[in-house]
Amino acid sequence: MTERSCADTDAHATPSAHRPLIGITAYGEPTAYGVWHHDAVLLPRTYTDSVFAAGGLPVLLPPREEAAAIVDRLDGIVLAGGPDVDPGRYGADREPHTGPPRT
Repeated sequence: MTERSCADTDAHATPSAHRPLIGITAYGEPTAYGVWHHDAVLLPRTYTDSVFAAGGLPVLLPPREEAAAIVDRLDGIVLAGGPDVDPGRYGADREPHTGPPRT
């Protein structure tokens, strides 16, 4: 990761621009809002609230390979809880207690 200082930002920027950018992994889930049914990228609000409370600016990282491109621009990362990772992704066998894989 790269290091940045407040001096690297625009002098006329809002205070949020001076907060460190903290990426938080999120996950995809099917959702329903009234008559709308969509896949959504979700994260419990307590994660973003905690990053704000600690002085950071949260950035959600969707569960896509392309999200890795932003990691070098972040000041930190939070690996949020979520569904089980398919053990096949890292060459392991599925255990009986492992939940079904989700994408």
